[in-house]
Amino acid sequence: MNFNPNVKPGILEIFTGPMFSGKTQELIHRVQKIEYMSNIDIEFFKPDSDTRNQGYIFSRGTNIKYACKTIPFNEPEKIFDYVVNKQVIEIDEAQFFSKKIVRVAEELLKNNINVIISGLDLDYRAEPF
Repeated sequence: MNFNPNVKPGILEIFTGPMFSGKTQELIHRVQKIEYMSNIDIEFFKPDSDTRNQGYIFSRGTNIKYACKTIPFNEPEKIFDYVVNKQVIEIDEAQFFSKKIVRVAEELLKNNINVIISGLDLDYRAEPF
């Protein structure tokens, strides 16, 4: 596959913070910039444990949504089934995935796939995910 030269490969971007802080809105804004500047296809993922807006990444701030693949929360490695010939992938609500999501992101980066992640930084007890 010929990668788009406008996208530097193997970059990790993370949008994190509390609820209603605009994480998904910023993630969508970043994705829109990449799509506009690079004209590449981006694959979106979220865990099946996030039951809101099934099949979509949705920003309340902009009312923009993108279709996404829903992956079992305890099997984030299933993301690999969908990343062939992808240059950029996006993972929303990452805190709901098992800790295996860290290894998945590392492997994607090693394979020169850009990873954009958004998720909560703390749970309801103010403890880190």
